[in-house]
Amino acid sequence: MSGDTLTCGEEPALLSTQQYDAYQWYFRLFGSNDPAEPISGATGQHLELDPGLLPAYVFVEATQNGCTERSPEILVDWYAFLPVSVLIEGDFHITPAGNIGLCPDDTILLILNEPYEVNIQWIRNNEVLPGQQDDTLVVVEPGFYLVEAAPAECPSFIETLDGPIRIVEDLGPECVSSTDAPGLSEALSVLYTPGSDHITVQSSNDDLLSVRCGG
Repeated sequence: MSGDTLTCGEEPALLSTQQYDAYQWYFRLFGSNDPAEPISGATGQHLELDPGLLPAYVFVEATQNGCTERSPEILVDWYAFLPVSVLIEGDFHITPAGNIGLCPDDTILLILNEPYEVNIQWIRNNEVLPGQQDDTLVVVEPGFYLVEAAPAECPSFIETLDGPIRIVEDLGPECVSSTDAPGLSEALSVLYTPGSDHITVQSSNDDLLSVRCGG
């Protein structure tokens, strides 16, 4: 038996076996101790397994010249991917409210993390940014930034960052740009984790700071 032991999203799994006179495919749900059940209508050499049955263990019984053989049982499942996440680097600082502060003449890099490598699209203020389809976005103005993308293994499995990255313009006296303090802002990087109310800031000497995000 050969075919897709891992499938993408809602796509069916396609399985095949060698040529015989007759076939019957069986499945049992993952984690179930119940006996395997025949799949209705699955009596051909090839099987298109409904994703609604996954994850499941699957095997086939095949008959040749009156003799029936059973294949080994295999697990068929979906790919599992981590949520979309973004690394923030460049010239910036963290405001007292926990936002990403952008000073005049500063540049921020939003870097999409693996495994999201294809069908990339960056979005600002709920509007698609034309031509911004690389894994790194250069940011020079404030706004609410999102990105959608898919893993290379499943190009149709497009996921969106869970919540926008808020970048605010900072013109106050506390604003320190890269031109005012060379090397200071470049020494920072931020990992934005969707669903968390904290961001993690790392300096060039590996000091870590967890900042609670504000409104």
